[in-house]
Amino acid sequence: MENNKSNILKIIFSLLLVIGLIGGVILVSQNQNTQRGAYFSGAKLLILPETIATSPDTDVPVQLWVDTANNAKVSAVDTEICYGNGLKLDAADTDSLLTLITLNTEAFKVVEFVKNNADTKCLRLVAVSSGINTTDLKSGLVKVANIRFKSLSSGSGEIKITKSKSIISGYNPTPGATDTSMSISSVVNAPYTIGTGGTNPTVTPSVGQTNPVPTPDGVNYLLNYKMSFGGVVAANAKCLVEWPFKITVLSNGSTKTYTGVMPQNNTTVNNKLVFSGTLTLAGFNHSSNIAVFASGPKHLQVKYGKDLQTSSYNQAGGSLTLTKTNSPVYDFSGYPLVAGDVVSNTSQDVQDGIINGVDYAYVKSKANIHETVPEDKMGEVEGYLRGDLNGDCQVNSGDVTVMKSSLQERQGQLY
Repeated sequence: MENNKSNILKIIFSLLLVIGLIGGVILVSQNQNTQRGAYFSGAKLLILPETIATSPDTDVPVQLWVDTANNAKVSAVDTEICYGNGLKLDAADTDSLLTLITLNTEAFKVVEFVKNNADTKCLRLVAVSSGINTTDLKSGLVKVANIRFKSLSSGSGEIKITKSKSIISGYNPTPGATDTSMSISSVVNAPYTIGTGGTNPTVTPSVGQTNPVPTPDGVNYLLNYKMSFGGVVAANAKCLVEWPFKITVLSNGSTKTYTGVMPQNNTTVNNKLVFSGTLTLAGFNHSSNIAVFASGPKHLQVKYGKDLQTSSYNQAGGSLTLTKTNSPVYDFSGYPLVAGDVVSNTSQDVQDGIINGVDYAYVKSKANIHETVPEDKMGEVEGYLRGDLNGDCQVNSGDVTVMKSSLQERQGQLY
């Protein structure tokens, strides 16, 4: 009898042990699945220019970029940037620090948190988009901010992104998904040399920005461009302030898209505003057979395949060439971007690559009430009106005329 009880207890114990093992395997499997699902996409963080040579006691402007994989849309970047003994951030408090950081406001609207630790020489920066709609978020290679360091005594070092302390989040398009984090596959740091023989990175002020933007130094291919917006008369375009370009470069089937591209200069040519700048093509490794696709904040995409283009480029590919130092300057201003892509069929906050009756009705409705920028906002970024196609600070019959002309184009160029 005792032996039977003992055998029964052994059997029960064995069953409990097996059940426990099975449960453990299930939990491990669930944890592994949870970890695998923690990231919905990948991304990189970059400091540009990738190498810096400068002199003591000078400004050292750099750029922070994020490059998302699979066109994932980024909503926030939280990163730590550390720098060596030869550099400093010349700020005594948070307000002073914020003057050294200029966000790319096309993609990020607010610095949620910023702190510079002078002891560890590390900057913590959290930039967030305030866009309510996911359509406002940017993807691909997106500039986060300009950061202006100050060089001290001669020496060398590296501006480093701390990968383990950086987080990138964005929009996960999977239905019902809750994961919003992107895995950071790699970071690109920037070595620097400070000495009497150093040369400052070439800088020119961006339109509407107080901090300079560095022109890179031969590491990446460069696109030097001139472009214009259709329907704009230079003398009246007081509210054409920080209208960013979206630029895609193509070569032999390989493409790279850059959003929030701000030109560095503008000039008046025959009463037309011509915007010019240098775009660093980080992540694009082609130098020949280049085509450039460009669009504006309320403009159709236009294809440029040759210099001094004045009409549609109705051919496959392109004939432009690029270099990493003295790249040619391509003048596309003779074929302006077509204005009028202001809304879509479903939203007044998104472009859809088409100009149709929906866009026309929107501009017409704003022109009927003469929507106007307040006097104190003219010439400021806050004076942006979606329906103001010619930048004269009011939506009126002039914008309706531009729309009528643009309706003939109808759709952005896609190849």
